[in-house]
Amino acid sequence: MTLNRSIMKKGFFVKSFLCLLAVSCSVQEIDVKETPVLEDIVFYASVESDSAPETRVYVNEKVKMLWDADDRISIFEKSTYNQQYRFLGETGANAGGFEKVSGSAFVTGNDFPFYCAVYPYQSASIDNDDVLHLTLPKEQSYRVGSFGRGANTMVAVSEDNFLRFKNAGGYMVLKFFGEDVSVSSVTLEGLNNERLSGKAFWKPTLEAFPEITMDESDSEGGTTVTLICDNIQLGTTKEAATEFWLVIPPTQFTQGFKLTVKGPDGEEFVKQVTNPAILDRLYVERNGILRIGAIEVVFPSQS
Repeated sequence: MTLNRSIMKKGFFVKSFLCLLAVSCSVQEIDVKETPVLEDIVFYASVESDSAPETRVYVNEKVKMLWDADDRISIFEKSTYNQQYRFLGETGANAGGFEKVSGSAFVTGNDFPFYCAVYPYQSASIDNDDVLHLTLPKEQSYRVGSFGRGANTMVAVSEDNFLRFKNAGGYMVLKFFGEDVSVSSVTLEGLNNERLSGKAFWKPTLEAFPEITMDESDSEGGTTVTLICDNIQLGTTKEAATEFWLVIPPTQFTQGFKLTVKGPDGEEFVKQVTNPAILDRLYVERNGILRIGAIEVVFPSQS
């Protein structure tokens, strides 16, 4: 993977932000695109292109995540004060720069040794022990063949304005099929009260991969994560099953998990995955994928 950058007079020529997530163990090349010269400091970055070295899933395809117009990120500019930056490119672009949102008030924070960033933008904070506090979403939006906008929390730490984003969590891919079945939401819940959403924290370092820890003291933290769908029509056979992606923190489901599929009329289909033979494999690692075999959905009214 290569990234080129050049510095021009009167500003930075931003040469790349590739939001590319490769979930296989192969390296992808990065397309480099230029954006206009900017007056203010501009940040640009790459996203790691390899899955974790010991992924426990079998993946033979690649998933590409593209930016949406006006995407926002949080940046700590060597300070504990969080500032908002926006993506300069268009929806579907795989490269571009970020500039500070105009009108953002200047506020002084404590000194911090690095530039630090979080995607998507949120009211993250850095405490006196240099620990960054962030929130993982309890609800995510459905997107065909991938995860929804803002679902894939990423973090970066750097000594300069080149932000090397890394994924905070991993991915569970579910497949459902059914005859004349539409889905309005899918909820995942661990059967041992595993924390899947809510407040979390991370100690930024330059060398290590991010180790996001869920805040067990968070009274509003969630043991569920829900994918909101727009009445998605399921495929009718196992071979044509429809994929649903969920992004969750690294989690071992020690007692299995429960899936609740809700239809447009509020009907629910519940499936528990508790087979002792596979419990040790029900692990979502950082930057890895856990794929669950296709499940047939039959609502009570169809029984």
